Amino acid sequence: MGGDKINGAYELSPDILYKNSQTIQQPDNRFFFGSIIKDTRIKKGLSQQELATLTGTSKTYISRIENNLIETEFSTLYKIVEIGLGKTMKVQGN
Repeated sequence: MGGDKINGAYELSPDILYKNSQTIQQPDNRFFFGSIIKDTRIKKGLSQQELATLTGTSKTYISRIENNLIETEFSTLYKIVEIGLGKTMKVQGN
């Protein structure tokens, strides 16, 4: 083939793909906590509805946070973490 280009489908192994990937930067310094909230909720054995009830929100709201579709206000994030999930939230400045 001597350097000829061939167009066609190919597969990358997951380790090669990971090695050559780059982290996606979130625009505007936004922070998403969805996966942390979801993992903690599941470990505590809570449904989205139960977490919503504990924190005075809705199941849809919890789902949207967990799927990083929305950002939450600090006061609501505090209620979800401290009251709903029973964890301690620390905020550290510069």
